[in-house]
Amino acid sequence: MLNSLSVLTGLRGLALAALLAGALVVLAACSGDDEQQQQQQQAAEQPQQQAEQQSSTAASGRSADDQQAQAQTQDEPSGTSQQQAQQEQQQQVTAAPSGDKEEIIFSDLNWTSSEIQVRAAAFIVEHGYGYPVELQAGDTTSLFQGLIQGDTHITMEIWPAQQPWIDDLDDPGVIEILGDSLDENWEGWVIPQYVKDANPGLVSVSDLPDYIDLFVTADSRGRARFVGCVPGWACEQVNSNKIVAYGLEDLFEVIAPGSGAALFEDLESTYARGEAWLGYMWGPTKPTATLDLYRLEEPEWTEDCWNSHQGCAYPSSEVGIAV
Repeated sequence: MLNSLSVLTGLRGLALAALLAGALVVLAACSGDDEQQQQQQQAAEQPQQQAEQQSSTAASGRSADDQQAQAQTQDEPSGTSQQQAQQEQQQQVTAAPSGDKEEIIFSDLNWTSSEIQVRAAAFIVEHGYGYPVELQAGDTTSLFQGLIQGDTHITMEIWPAQQPWIDDLDDPGVIEILGDSLDENWEGWVIPQYVKDANPGLVSVSDLPDYIDLFVTADSRGRARFVGCVPGWACEQVNSNKIVAYGLEDLFEVIAPGSGAALFEDLESTYARGEAWLGYMWGPTKPTATLDLYRLEEPEWTEDCWNSHQGCAYPSSEVGIAV
């Protein structure tokens, strides 16, 4: 069916199939051993069942010698049948990449949720549909450009902060959002809940000037240490705009982590020491699932605010799949 579609339409279908089946890949990987054992057992029992049925038939019209010869014949291929069943199972599960199918390149963005989705989708595309695949690593900016130029074909996560990039294209239709990638997503500035509990007056970003000393560290030059976005992520510029809009540019020392993993490690290690932490975070992520965090309140998002100074909350994060 895929061969009858255009390349673009095929990519759209594959991306959607990858999204819907991602969870099944994990389940299949976990249960594969048990299923294989059951199939092997069934394959081994099948010749015995056939022998019993045919032996019963032979008893009504054949001699005892014929019955014995038939039973021996039926017993012989038991091991061969098991091997054939295993080979057939493997052929059904794995569709070998075809030489006449175009390679599909995934944007391998450098944060955990995208990395998981990309690998699940690539596995399905390669082993389920028989397409050769490649994962091209990079950050938000470089891989967005790659998608526009056709250097990559599928991006599993397009966040709202990237929508202005799409709107500014000469031909916004060059990128199409197929549907939702993640549910219940958010972005914002957070502090540990224990910091909030010890400082009940710290509720919103407008309260931060009164609590700067809480976040001063040895490397923050007397300013509040603010851990921002990874360089190249769309939120890097958004956070810079927010800091200016909130009048915090002279009070913050912005720390740029080298990767999403480094951002998580910075938060988790500080949390483990019971120290104050202030910075950007989004969810769902491992830290937001395992740590008790408080998201600082911001002015309500409006289109006018977002399109001017961005001194307001992040928009509702409808993360999509793009081709």
